[in-house]
Amino acid sequence: MSGKGALRVIGTPDTLTDDITSRARAELEVDLTFEPLDGLDLQRRIVLDPESFDVVDHWSTTAELAWAAGAVQPVDTNRIPQWRALTGPEGFGFLDLIGKGKGAAPGARLFVQENGQLGAVETGRAVMLPTVHNCDSFAYCETLRQARLAPDEPESWGWLLDPRFRGKVALSTHAPISALEAALAARAGGRLQFDDIGNLSVAEIDALVDLLASLKAQGHFRGFWHYSDEAVKLLRAKGGSVQSIWAQGFRAAQMRHRSLRYANPIEGFRGWVDGLFLSAALSPRRLDAAYAYLNWWVSGWPGAQMVKHGTYMTNPPSLRPHLSSNAWVESFGAGGARYTERFGNVAVWNAFMDEHNYLTRKWAEFLGDAAR
Repeated sequence: MSGKGALRVIGTPDTLTDDITSRARAELEVDLTFEPLDGLDLQRRIVLDPESFDVVDHWSTTAELAWAAGAVQPVDTNRIPQWRALTGPEGFGFLDLIGKGKGAAPGARLFVQENGQLGAVETGRAVMLPTVHNCDSFAYCETLRQARLAPDEPESWGWLLDPRFRGKVALSTHAPISALEAALAARAGGRLQFDDIGNLSVAEIDALVDLLASLKAQGHFRGFWHYSDEAVKLLRAKGGSVQSIWAQGFRAAQMRHRSLRYANPIEGFRGWVDGLFLSAALSPRRLDAAYAYLNWWVSGWPGAQMVKHGTYMTNPPSLRPHLSSNAWVESFGAGGARYTERFGNVAVWNAFMDEHNYLTRKWAEFLGDAAR
């Protein structure tokens, strides 16, 4: 069904998968329409046209933009029965873990404060309901590593810009994310230093892009990818590669190529959190349906599907009945130890930098004909 009274949900293809949307329609007594969009297109849609959707599933980096634009309304955490399981001890310290680190630490801007600004103090009004999250790094082919590196050399972001991998490196075309990874690599290799790696200045962006452009001219990069399936193809290419890839894409690639590895960089991970936002234009008659959808997402089965795809999900207790013992231990570890260790080692969170527009322009110039 998709009548005029339907709850309109927009998001990215990473979470609006066929299995998720089909199950939601089957289990909820709500008429639903789903519209998957490219992440950056989605961000523009949220800010410019909040009347065109009711619920949006998107990155936490969108929160400050959307709130400042008046495009979203607070989520009443009292209407989320599982809220304490998400953020309390049962959540393995999720709220504390996402409030630390460089970049836009999601927990630092999660709640609407008394003065109307976003902050870390719990107020019962959240800018979003946190859901899927992860720590990303880069992937590489084990045989390529063995051929070019010493056996005891620790995994490092610096490999992305290491001349020993010239011609074998691939990066994402997504400027806000790929620039962070390139900055981590440049810093790890001792090529550049940054005052705040999560919020680069104009001069720092120039220095980073100049470095990358020089390496590109030398044939350092094998290619650039926009969608996860493109990343998977590059990772499987002849001769192997060392490249940026998101956890979901890596899981798909590894199912066919067991020699692939996902790095645990000594410098730490790049962290991110997705969440569900309520449109500021959401009509009162659709509000109950919107909260039904939000609560369904943290009920267990949807989150378990995300875990199976290689990410994490809030409300861990709800996931266990839907995961095998091996899948649970592989993801969370005994007592959540693996989870807390991983999220306690975030070098930088995805960020919407002060100079985002400048970064986007410079990144497009760097990519040239590889840009979309």
